[in-house]
Amino acid sequence: MPTLLEIGTQIRRLEELLVEADGDITGIEDEVDAWFEDLGSQRDEKLDAYARLIAELEARATVRETEAMRLSHRASVDTNKAKYLRQRLQRFFETAGLTSIETDRYRLTLARHGGKTPVVVNVSPEFLPRAFQKVKTDIRADLDAIRSFVESRGPLKSRRGEVLAHLGERGKSIRIR
Repeated sequence: MPTLLEIGTQIRRLEELLVEADGDITGIEDEVDAWFEDLGSQRDEKLDAYARLIAELEARATVRETEAMRLSHRASVDTNKAKYLRQRLQRFFETAGLTSIETDRYRLTLARHGGKTPVVVNVSPEFLPRAFQKVKTDIRADLDAIRSFVESRGPLKSRRGEVLAHLGERGKSIRIR
């Protein structure tokens, strides 16, 4: 079975044959009919196979995404269980006044974290003196305002006439149903 590229080439050859006949296919009618019958079934079989492969890959991706979500949930449950058990073990060590115990497989130690001493801020940052505030500015394009402007007045331009924003083209996609 020829590839889609080969089928495309065959279709272009047929088009050339029709151009050479100046649109009068009375002398080559049988040849053209044979081309369409043969090419049509091959093209349709090839496109059907492509569509089947795409549908299979999309179905497999959906199954894998579902399984990934299930496994992610299971991992989250395990992480939460381990966190809870670790907190319980720490409470036990603190209540019993223990700092270290060695078992056959593990050495369990209640240790203080290293590094800088944590800072606890008891108020919202805007209530702190300015010397103790960090101000971050997040600038983003207001796409709704730009769209409204461009739809009513044309491209958004700078004072020098440079196009700052315009409406783009909608994308295209193949739909398989």
